Amino acid sequence: MESSSLQNTKIYIYPTAILNISEFHNRMRINYSSQRVFGALVGEINHEGIQIYNIFETLVNLTDVNVNSDNFLDEEFFLNKKSNSNQLYPNYDVLGFFSSNSEDNPDKYDELMYSSLSKIGIYSKINVVLNTLIKNKETLPLKAFYFDKLN
Repeated sequence: MESSSLQNTKIYIYPTAILNISEFHNRMRINYSSQRVFGALVGEINHEGIQIYNIFETLVNLTDVNVNSDNFLDEEFFLNKKSNSNQLYPNYDVLGFFSSNSEDNPDKYDELMYSSLSKIGIYSKINVVLNTLIKNKETLPLKAFYFDKLN
């Protein structure tokens, strides 16, 4: 799968979404020693650009060495969270997903997340990566990508 940076597209990630991504990552790191988390980006696309207002968490399988798009995402948990989100924010959609990573670029797990979402009818191609190792306090440790196509 190819991914490209969304440098020419205006993406607005609201503070609530940023704080929730960071909080989820920190909670999972402290409670479960998990260095990776995944979740859905909730918002809208309008004339101003992509507006990401909030997120919701997902459960993924990071322990199975034979993980694939059939067993990576807990689909029932995801669909339940999506239903709850639709009730809270009826005018917003799942626009993509976020992940935390120690690198700036999507990896095989991001590809699995994209494939898993596509499998259940969520064709959102935006991926926001939280780089967990950036120490520069003047730059947000977030980078957005767009999955162009599957190989």
